[in-house]
Amino acid sequence: MIRTVKVALLSQKIGSRAITNTATFLSQLKLMLLLCLLVPLSAQAETDWQEQSSRYLERLLIENPKRLPELEQAALIDFYRERSYVPVWTNEAGRMDRAYDLLLVITRAGDEGLDPADYQLGTIRRYWNETGMGESVQLDLILSAALFDYATDVYNGRYAADVLDEDWNIHKEPLNVSALFADIARQKSIEQRLSQLAPQHPGYLALKEQLHRYRELAQQGGWQRLEWGPVLEVGLQHEQVIALKRRLATTGDLIDHPFPGADVFDYWLEQAVKRYQDRNGLDADGKVGPQTRRSLNISVADKIRQIRVNMERWRWLPRDLGSRYLMVNMTGFELYVVEEGAILETMPVHGIQSLLDDTIDAGVRRHHSASNQ
Repeated sequence: MIRTVKVALLSQKIGSRAITNTATFLSQLKLMLLLCLLVPLSAQAETDWQEQSSRYLERLLIENPKRLPELEQAALIDFYRERSYVPVWTNEAGRMDRAYDLLLVITRAGDEGLDPADYQLGTIRRYWNETGMGESVQLDLILSAALFDYATDVYNGRYAADVLDEDWNIHKEPLNVSALFADIARQKSIEQRLSQLAPQHPGYLALKEQLHRYRELAQQGGWQRLEWGPVLEVGLQHEQVIALKRRLATTGDLIDHPFPGADVFDYWLEQAVKRYQDRNGLDADGKVGPQTRRSLNISVADKIRQIRVNMERWRWLPRDLGSRYLMVNMTGFELYVVEEGAILETMPVHGIQSLLDDTIDAGVRRHHSASNQ
């Protein structure tokens, strides 16, 4: 009798375990079937988004409701046609990594002497957080237009050299926009690719550093003008001496003067004046006469403008200047003989800055006058 009960209990346990295992199996089977259903649905949703966005992008590209002139360029039209109008900057999940890279580069366009506002920055930010398919497609075209403008400006120059300077006769191959966009579409991250568009010559990079430095000085208030007065030279005691020390210290020509509050023009100040004069193409006699005083009174804003103008001239030049060439430092008023990237000889030049400034200013005026007609 006891054995019969044990057998019955054992059978009951086995049956219960079988029922539990069966229930677990059925639950797992249901979960697997559900996942199998969800995967096609997700893939289908992604496919639907791609198809709808491509159709909408093609229509927008044809209609161009925002009248963006960049979208009428053959290079952009062909680019989207060849990729069946699939967006290049956005997808169903949001903005791609390359879109973030482009936004960062545009935001930093000022480092290249350009204005970020010229590259749709405000419009991009307005559309950036929109999640709808229509807004995403519009943003895609706006980003492409922004890249077109930024890339051509930073590579070719914002203005045509032969329009601004009638005597300009240096030929440079323009940017291959089609190749650039094809390259961009193949890369997940494009920040490094875009950074290569600007000139990489040492002269241009030095101007970038100067631009950053003078903008910092501008934020700090720049420097005060030296009022007209006597020639400042060694041995002279004058109230303007202290102002001169502050002015030269601001630009790094006077460092650690032992008597910063003294109003006597001494040896240390003479050496600082000579450094400033030599750096700016002036006669390095250590005296602050009318010419040096005029130079010292050029405002920070005008210095920044000069640097930006010179960066534009660098963009006009071919990327490969050859192994030996002459280079003029406009802000330093110096002529360099360069060979294999090294400066072999330096000599001062005078009068060329105002001549070239007048040339480019006149060219800009002609350009704007022709555009408004």
